[in-house]
Amino acid sequence: MHLANLVQILWSPTSLLLLTILGQTVIMGFSWGFVAEILHMEFLPLPDHIVDLIVEYPTVLTLIVTLISTILSIITSMFFAYAVKKALRHHLSGPITLFKIRTAMALSKLTWVMRWRSFKLSALTLGVFVMVAFLHTSWSTLLLPTVIQWPVPVTGTELDLGSNAFQQRLSGDFNSSQLNTSQVAGYQMVNFFTLLSGLIAMYTQGGPDVQLNNMFNFNGVLYNQSTGGVLPAIQEYSGSSDPPSAVGLAFSGGKVPVDTNPDWGYFERDTGTHNGTVKTYTVTQQGVTANVTCQLMDPSQNSYDLSNTTVQESPIVITMWNATANCSGNIRSLTYVTSNNTLEFGYSTFMDMGISQGLSGISQFGSRDSINSGDSTNPAVEGFLPVVVCPDPATISSMTSAIFQNKFDVFVVGEYKYNFLPRTICEVVPYLTTVNVTYSGGIISVDPIGTSPGSTNSSNLALLQYIASVVDFQGQSSQAMTNNPIGEFLTAYGKNDTSVMYNELENYWRGITEFTFTQLRSGYSASGVPPNMTRPISGTMYFMTYGWRSNSLTYIMVLIVTTLIWGVTVLAAGYSLIREKIKPSDPSFDYSDPIDLIMAASDGRLESGLFQGDRDKVEDIEVRFEDVPDDVRRIIRKRLVTVVPEPPVQTALLGSESYDEKEE
Repeated sequence: MHLANLVQILWSPTSLLLLTILGQTVIMGFSWGFVAEILHMEFLPLPDHIVDLIVEYPTVLTLIVTLISTILSIITSMFFAYAVKKALRHHLSGPITLFKIRTAMALSKLTWVMRWRSFKLSALTLGVFVMVAFLHTSWSTLLLPTVIQWPVPVTGTELDLGSNAFQQRLSGDFNSSQLNTSQVAGYQMVNFFTLLSGLIAMYTQGGPDVQLNNMFNFNGVLYNQSTGGVLPAIQEYSGSSDPPSAVGLAFSGGKVPVDTNPDWGYFERDTGTHNGTVKTYTVTQQGVTANVTCQLMDPSQNSYDLSNTTVQESPIVITMWNATANCSGNIRSLTYVTSNNTLEFGYSTFMDMGISQGLSGISQFGSRDSINSGDSTNPAVEGFLPVVVCPDPATISSMTSAIFQNKFDVFVVGEYKYNFLPRTICEVVPYLTTVNVTYSGGIISVDPIGTSPGSTNSSNLALLQYIASVVDFQGQSSQAMTNNPIGEFLTAYGKNDTSVMYNELENYWRGITEFTFTQLRSGYSASGVPPNMTRPISGTMYFMTYGWRSNSLTYIMVLIVTTLIWGVTVLAAGYSLIREKIKPSDPSFDYSDPIDLIMAASDGRLESGLFQGDRDKVEDIEVRFEDVPDDVRRIIRKRLVTVVPEPPVQTALLGSESYDEKEE
């Protein structure tokens, strides 16, 4: 008995209406809370283990979201329809036209009717139908995670090449008397990679006829075209994990630590759960490049002379070359040795071999090659391209002339096979830059965006001396006994066009400059960077993952629909609760049920008047629901009867006067 009473109470109209308000409010609150969280966070990514499942089973995601959206849509629609039906049941107690009953049925069934003579009611049913039909789409839009690009700020520090502390450290190390014994390995590595970086820079600009890979690999890091003078700032791109064999100028490869960290913000506690499907970075860093201008030497301002002495010891012919450059009164001479005979190894030996006073006298092996046999030079296959850096790099740090405070000159001329290259001077002005570095797909790309403050000040003489020494070292060691890789490239791609040839030389020296400072950064970062040598860097890490991102317009449209449905539901249910207190509704009759409506119309003898006139007139007939005295034999206790219109007052009076006249 108690259980039956409890069920009756829970199943009462009042309890169901309260449940409708509560359920609709909870669902609406969920939608608002979810959207508010997305708008507040801007990005709401899913954990990696869920993303992996989505990538592996993409159709399952659609199925699950569709099922959830359908369930929420059905529940929301049921609450809405129930509240509207209960409210209209109380509204239909007075006289009403048959079309309005039809409209009430359409609203309760969440369908629509159309009658031009009742445009407002028709538009109301159509609007409710569209709003409810859009409900499923709204939930799907709200709940379906999509591919998003989630930006995460990245901050950290890097070696500041322009800092006074580093300048002093570099100057002291570079001019150390121990340089020749402890740091030769580092310079041998520089010799190889500077040549490679310069040639790749030339290949990149070589035009459509040069179809070569422009990727450059150093220390396990892959650069696009050039290093740009930067060091990788992202751990995944840091390259080699082997311990470095040495640091500073002696660095020849190994692990270089990275001092950058992402700022996860609200997701700090979940850092291990978000890696995304694809990850890219964009970091603003300090780079190094050079303004290089190559042109025909002006004899009135500079000079570049070649003289040679030939020694023949059959079948060997050795030529001693003396190359002397004069740049604004600074004289620099170098000696080259060439031979035209087949040797096991070719030697490129210089009187001024050192890249500084500490490396003076070191001989360098040239490339192993097959030299043309014969007693004389064959200009068709043999070439000589001497390079002289002026002023002497060893004297740059002590020079007082303002001309060479931030630049140096490179003199080049071609002989024999390379005689198409006239006496040329290349002005090299290295400077610090601000660059955007993109880390994507295992490749680092560098795009300059500006010049760092103070990048050409005289305080950077240590950097200028270092790069001048490396260019000098590379220019000399490139000349083998019978050829030169610079000359070979110019022969293949630039000999017929002076402007192209000069452009390729500019790119060559620029590429060497940029790589040299990447190697320099690596060496002085390998054991950690002291705080007085660092500068801040910042950037953004972009995750490609699944989740939700702030899209205000889309979510506002979704919230408008859910809020309107919630508002109508609560108002209708509240109206029904008030009316239930005043006059409880009859639970035996449901006007939206066609069977109940037919039985009520039959009991009220309404069918006799429905066959007169057209459809519009029938729909305009006014009816009302009457309560039928309680009778156990009746299934429903309502009947639908026609409302007889009362005659107009004026007509009734006229009829009364006519009756009086007849009485007389």
